[in-house]
Amino acid sequence: MHDETSPGAAPDEPTPERLVLDAEERRVIGVLIEKGLTTPQQYPMSLSAIVTACNQKSNRDPVTHYEEDQVEEVLERLQAREFVSHFYPGEGGRVDRWRQNLGTMFELRRAQLAIVGELLLRGPQSEGELRQRASRMEPIESRDALHELLGGLASSRPRWVVRLTPEGVARGVRYTHACYAEGKLQAIVEAERAGAPERAPASPSRSSSPPPAPSEAAALNERIEALERRVAALEEALGGAPEARRSS
Repeated sequence: MHDETSPGAAPDEPTPERLVLDAEERRVIGVLIEKGLTTPQQYPMSLSAIVTACNQKSNRDPVTHYEEDQVEEVLERLQAREFVSHFYPGEGGRVDRWRQNLGTMFELRRAQLAIVGELLLRGPQSEGELRQRASRMEPIESRDALHELLGGLASSRPRWVVRLTPEGVARGVRYTHACYAEGKLQAIVEAERAGAPERAPASPSRSSSPPPAPSEAAALNERIEALERRVAALEEALGGAPEARRSS
């Protein structure tokens, strides 16, 4: 495969205080981080696989319905900022592929990337949720280890995470990523610290059954993820049909 881009900022460009990404860019980067850590055998990713992963039902908030052309435009925007690299198929290859460059550009460790990716995919989370979910990508052995990672991500340049819970509060501490636009980030911080919900809860249906226990929900998520991986693998085996059609 031929790598079209060489990641890295120009020597005279200062490192930004924060990386601002729109919602589509956050989802695509989050997907590339997640799949690079959890399914390295299928990474870098084809366009069709990225679309499938963006729109999967598990481990996403909100659930999206992106089209292929939409995701391709997002990748091109990210490539212009050198946050992703585009690989053309080499000898024997059939589809173009993409990878994210944040880890190499900003010297992020695997566990740090897992935290950033998880926050990009789901937004604000408690420490407990973040540790459990990010550990799908890279094990985080203890709450102390999580605190150390979060501290580094909050104090680095660029800054990757923001503590939403006021200092001095030890229980129910919540974090989000720092990649929102300034006005949006400030609104999230203020709403969280004022105790306002992020969104109105859905009205319960009279006929709805009780929510599944945490263990059942985790098992269901694993089954959904396995099915989604099988769909992506089938698309890969078919030679990335959407890309092939476009180039024919």
